[in-house]
Amino acid sequence: LSFRDSSDNHIYKCQVKRRATRNEIRAFIGPILSKYSAKVGDILIFKSTREPSIYTFEFLDSTVPEVAILETIFEGKNHQVIATSEENNDVSLITEIEKSESPIKGYNKIIYGAPGAGKSASVSKIVGENYIRTVFHPETQYSDFIGCLKPHKDSSSGNITYSFRKGPFIQILEKALLNPDIHYFLVIEELNRANTAAVFGEIFQLLDRDDEGKSEYPILIQDEDLYDALEETLGSEHEFIVKRHLMIPSNLSIIATMNSSDQAVFPLDTAFKRRWIFEYLPIDFTNCARGEVPTHHEVLPNVEWKTLAQTINTVLVQLNVVEDKLIGPWFIKDSDLVEDQAEQTFIGKICSYLWDDALKYKNKDEIFKSDIH
Repeated sequence: LSFRDSSDNHIYKCQVKRRATRNEIRAFIGPILSKYSAKVGDILIFKSTREPSIYTFEFLDSTVPEVAILETIFEGKNHQVIATSEENNDVSLITEIEKSESPIKGYNKIIYGAPGAGKSASVSKIVGENYIRTVFHPETQYSDFIGCLKPHKDSSSGNITYSFRKGPFIQILEKALLNPDIHYFLVIEELNRANTAAVFGEIFQLLDRDDEGKSEYPILIQDEDLYDALEETLGSEHEFIVKRHLMIPSNLSIIATMNSSDQAVFPLDTAFKRRWIFEYLPIDFTNCARGEVPTHHEVLPNVEWKTLAQTINTVLVQLNVVEDKLIGPWFIKDSDLVEDQAEQTFIGKICSYLWDDALKYKNKDEIFKSDIH
């Protein structure tokens, strides 16, 4: 997009790839505000032109008489559509230099659903670029998640030294504390595959957030190695270092995924669960893997994956199989459905899942021939 200054026709360029983040908007509008030494209460008026992707803008100092009129139109808002032209689809948008920044409010969320529902993909759409992703498994420990003292061998001298290796939680926490205007995310895949009470340890207390989205009850940093590592990054004058406090700031959110129907996983206790927002991701075949599965049937030798999966789910529902054990649209990928792999994918992934998991305690004869038991 091109934005032309009405006062001197200077062009400002802005490339739009997706919904812009707050920092990207600041990077674009910053030079304009600097040029006019803009202050709180000043106004920018944007207007579309007949040329595609080209807009004009005009700067109004808060001292000019017109601003008083526009203040009434704003009605307390920071931006407002003033007028549109039905003839050419022109839109005039007036934006006031924000009186107050919209605060970032952190949260804890668990996204759950059937296998292949697209949980990880949905998380990726939320977090953008400012995140760290980790995966829990039965062997995940507190030292993996938070960090611990570990030996390192110096490549030049060969000497063994010890330093604190930071886990994903501390890594993303430091980023959030150093950049309070950026919303950071810690993504935990397969949350319930680890003993969450043991992995989180005392960090569990920090999951309680106040109205601003930060930890309501900070905890004392008792581990000296962790304290030294944080002090090195944050500096000795940082509030957390001075008070020896550890907390989750409002610009750090935690998003986890899990499939509650998985076998051999650790259950989440009530105290842990009540500190999270739970969001169920329904099965939706509007967007799914593309390809066919061979059936070796004379009339119907191949079946579209979408049709086959939905048919299997219909049978599973008739057998009273719970929804989070159904087959999601991304249970298999496009690459699994290429001609030379589709059959083995169906046998190795779909049939195995139905036999060992979805139909483990059900009548398998409804899908499988009785003579293969």
